[in-house]
Amino acid sequence: MAIINVIKYEGDNNQLVWKHPIEDFNIGSQLVVHETQEAIFFNGGQAQDLFGPGTYTLTTKNFPFIGGLLKKFTGGESIFHCEVYFINKAEATSVRWGTPDRVTIIEPTEGIPMKLGAGGDMTIRVEDSRKLLLKLVGTEAALGKEQFSNKFRELISSRIGNYLADTVVESGISFFELDRHRVEFSDKLKELISPVFADYGIELVLFNLSRFVLPEDDPNYQRMIRYHGDKFAQKADNELKMKDLEAAKDRNVVENQIKLQNANAEADVMETVELRKAEIAAKAKILDAQALKAKRDIEGYSYQEERGFDVAQSFAEKQSDSGITELGVGIGTMSAVGTGVGNYLNATVGAALAAAAGNKAAGGMMPGAGIKCAKCGADLPENAKFCLSCGEKVVHIQPGQLICPACGKATPEGKFCMECGAPLVNKCPNCGSEVPAGGKFCLECGTKISAEG
Repeated sequence: MAIINVIKYEGDNNQLVWKHPIEDFNIGSQLVVHETQEAIFFNGGQAQDLFGPGTYTLTTKNFPFIGGLLKKFTGGESIFHCEVYFINKAEATSVRWGTPDRVTIIEPTEGIPMKLGAGGDMTIRVEDSRKLLLKLVGTEAALGKEQFSNKFRELISSRIGNYLADTVVESGISFFELDRHRVEFSDKLKELISPVFADYGIELVLFNLSRFVLPEDDPNYQRMIRYHGDKFAQKADNELKMKDLEAAKDRNVVENQIKLQNANAEADVMETVELRKAEIAAKAKILDAQALKAKRDIEGYSYQEERGFDVAQSFAEKQSDSGITELGVGIGTMSAVGTGVGNYLNATVGAALAAAAGNKAAGGMMPGAGIKCAKCGADLPENAKFCLSCGEKVVHIQPGQLICPACGKATPEGKFCMECGAPLVNKCPNCGSEVPAGGKFCLECGTKISAEG
């Protein structure tokens, strides 16, 4: 057997445990242990010492155990005989597992016995090198991922089979719903299997149940597939019909909302049109009234005067006794309306009647009896609006009327002007008695009234 001076790992990355093929080493040999590795010297089935990552020179002085392993001298060199195992401490991923036989389980939804298997992968890591070598490796030269799976297959299968049988029956999970619980099953199986692996110095980092092996060739299973397929198709058809009904309902709702919105919009438009028409009509009336008022202001008469003229003219045109009688009845009726307005209308109509009678007798317009210009005193016709001599605007005062000192227009006797609202009665500053408009002295105490009075 060859004797070497360097002891190092020469296996591949898929090995969990690798035994060096040489068993005779020179004293002073170099031991090279890589990262994520450990090395153990065995002799006579006993573990002598364990080395972590690093480079070591093996001598009896540094490592007394070598002295017990000395075998012979060759060429003047001392030789020790032992077995060296290298253990990979890195995580080994994608280690496959699977149940060699399917477990008979009573399918909970149908009550039919059927067989079920499972498979997946796991990630492991060597935690205790001595325990792994003593309990699992023995005298084998190597332990790879596949060999590890084969050694643990029966052990895994028994625990997974028992767990699946108990869990499926107790929970009532149908064979068609098993995939929905794979994560739940994986976590539970990891808890069950981890202690078993720990007894062999292995840490179970991850455990994944990725598939269930169903009894595809079992007639009972085929019958279940057809039954559940028909059931699922019926359910899908019912759901589709419900969606169609809901869609139709939603369309009706949308159509009704659109109709309501259109009706509301039409009503709003009609309302806006009617309001606009009313607004235009109101503005037209206001413009007509403003135009009429402007016309009266330009011609110098009020609304009451205009109505009085209309009434007087209507009755005067009859030029008959019966017309005079009817006029009297009308005057009495108008007097009942109000003192100020009635007096004004009676005076206006009376004047108009007198003028009409005079015209009938004289055959034309005569100077008004007692109507004179307030400025120059010239006699004026009955209906004159301006003085023919001096051009002063004539304000006709009928019985029961007076001239407003504020606006200069004729207004019925009272306390306030019907045209501008100015007070028509002054009060004496001395005794407080009322003084008629235009009065210069108090009738009670003779006190002179100021011009602003």
